[in-house]
Amino acid sequence: MNPRKLLDIVGSYVVSQVIYRAILFGTIHFFTVVGCGSKFDKDSILVVADKSSSDVIEEFIDDLSGKVKLKVCDDPSKCVEDGMINIIVEKLDCKECYQITEKNGNFVVKGGFPAGIIYGLTHFLELAGFRFPHPFYSIIPQKIDSLKEKVSQINSKIFEPIVEQRGLQLHILHPIEALFSLWIPSPEGEKEAFKIINWIARQRGNYIQLTALDNIKKDEEYLRWKEHMKKILDYAHRIGVKVGVKFQIFSISSFQRAYLVNEKQDLEKILSLPFDAVNISFGEFTGTTPDEFIQKVNEVYEWVKSFNKDIDVYATIHVGNFENLWVEYKGEKLLYYFLIKYVNEDIVPWVHTVMFYNLFDDAGGAYNHEDFSLHREFLFERIKQGKKVNYFPETAYWVAFDNSVPLYLPIYIVSRWIDIKNITEKGKLYSHVIFSSGWEWGYWLFDYSSLRFSWSVPVTWTEPLSELFPDWGKDIIKRLGEIQYDYLIRKRLTPYVAGEDFYVHLGCQSKVFFSQPCRLTFEELIKMPESQKQEFMKKVLEPIANMEKEIETLLENFPSYVNSDPLILELKDGLDITYLRVKFMRNLYEAIFLYSYGKEFSEKIDTAIMVLNKADEVVKRRSKNFFYPRPRLLIENIENPTIYQFGYLKQPHNLCFWKRELAQAKLAMGLSSENIPNCID
Repeated sequence: MNPRKLLDIVGSYVVSQVIYRAILFGTIHFFTVVGCGSKFDKDSILVVADKSSSDVIEEFIDDLSGKVKLKVCDDPSKCVEDGMINIIVEKLDCKECYQITEKNGNFVVKGGFPAGIIYGLTHFLELAGFRFPHPFYSIIPQKIDSLKEKVSQINSKIFEPIVEQRGLQLHILHPIEALFSLWIPSPEGEKEAFKIINWIARQRGNYIQLTALDNIKKDEEYLRWKEHMKKILDYAHRIGVKVGVKFQIFSISSFQRAYLVNEKQDLEKILSLPFDAVNISFGEFTGTTPDEFIQKVNEVYEWVKSFNKDIDVYATIHVGNFENLWVEYKGEKLLYYFLIKYVNEDIVPWVHTVMFYNLFDDAGGAYNHEDFSLHREFLFERIKQGKKVNYFPETAYWVAFDNSVPLYLPIYIVSRWIDIKNITEKGKLYSHVIFSSGWEWGYWLFDYSSLRFSWSVPVTWTEPLSELFPDWGKDIIKRLGEIQYDYLIRKRLTPYVAGEDFYVHLGCQSKVFFSQPCRLTFEELIKMPESQKQEFMKKVLEPIANMEKEIETLLENFPSYVNSDPLILELKDGLDITYLRVKFMRNLYEAIFLYSYGKEFSEKIDTAIMVLNKADEVVKRRSKNFFYPRPRLLIENIENPTIYQFGYLKQPHNLCFWKRELAQAKLAMGLSSENIPNCID
């Protein structure tokens, strides 16, 4: 069927989906580069640029379904087309700034080359109705309304970033989409990698960091990886995106398959490629002596610089308020990771926080921290001194905490906005890079929002939502974020909605090393004295029931007629699964509570089982609508270079944590002696 006829029948959304899927799987290609005199559909946008800019623009608009076309001319101002939406591209003498103006009925995008031009073109396309919410999904308008008034509102304004370095650490120590796209060589992965880079640039990001894996120490794997990575680096550099690589020192703290640097020669394989930065990591939970730490970090810095004197060097300040990680150095008692302040001053510290916690609120006991005030004060001191410093928070922790359950948690957007707003009010932040661990189940929105916060801090955290959702959808996400902020952070109910695998449970029981906030076990609740049970009811059971009711109200207000927009479908699934998760856990704990008093509890267990079955329907439905083009890699057992031989959504796809908790509850009440799923393989 002719595409235009199809548009008339079913509307632009369906066609955009068809085109999107076709491009994704390589079945059609619409991109065209033409010379002067060619004629176009008047609904298309024509970008007119000289040869020096055209190569960058050509690749950047290749996935826009022919709606944006490129014309290469020596003098772009003389090659515009009558009746077209013309964008004349010109260079500005700046690094990343851009400006959009209207001149003689045409539009001019001026920007620093290449990043400023990319950002300016993206901004213009957004004014025209284009949206870029996900690396593997773009919204392309059927009809473009008049742009003159929109451009007049920003005419001649110079746009510049509030933070110099903005980007994502794609945490491929976890088996997320980026592992299969950027690290493991394949033709499909190469195409996906370019889409990911484009998407980050479209959010005004300029930096990607990859956590290196040790599989490339094998020569045969290294050669394939090197060829693949070289193409990725070349493309990123062409559009103004820098790429860094993170490796680890100190094997005693290495619990995953991170690339470990023990000797200078270990750096040769990585630094034979033109990476722009390296980040030195020290693992977690354990450490070495202060003298050894400082000596080794400085030594590695010199090794790195011997390969590339211009490369940037960073080091991560992790979290972990455990007794063994407190050290004394030069008369000061400090957390091990803060020894960074005694190493070479050219090493830029990256201040890390975890999960959806922020620098200014309660941390719920994550990694045994009541809050992250130590990290906040270190960061503020660096800013006060005018020194470079990075803030490195998360938009997904994975393991057994958030998208691995699954849960839909816009509280991440709330916390990331609280952080960046308060930090930038203190002074100039050099770098804001987000620890990213997967995009399905709506987690792309958390990266999307955080990247945009890095460019310009909005008045409210919901501003990015207005670009993608109708008002009622934005209101639902806003209210859900507020509910989660109240109950999960302020009332500390996080442990009762997060999951627990075998290792998380073991850590909480040992009280020695743990990551996620720990919850009361079913057995502990049964054995509690009366006074403590009543306190548990007031602090956990009653609030979690209230949270459930408030989320249920959001579901009741969700329009029943919405059934086509993929972002709305995902929002509905996310809201459904989060509501069901809260309801499931409430019923399990209420069953245990009743059992501890010798009261009838079977109705609660039956309800939990019913909820589990409904949750299974939701996760199976969502898996059919993933944005990633190779969804099987995300939900099945998959051989890969990480310690996790399965995709990052396998456990939520099978609701493993839910089944584990149900089995634990039955065991605690003597209803069953079946094996407890460990949820680690």
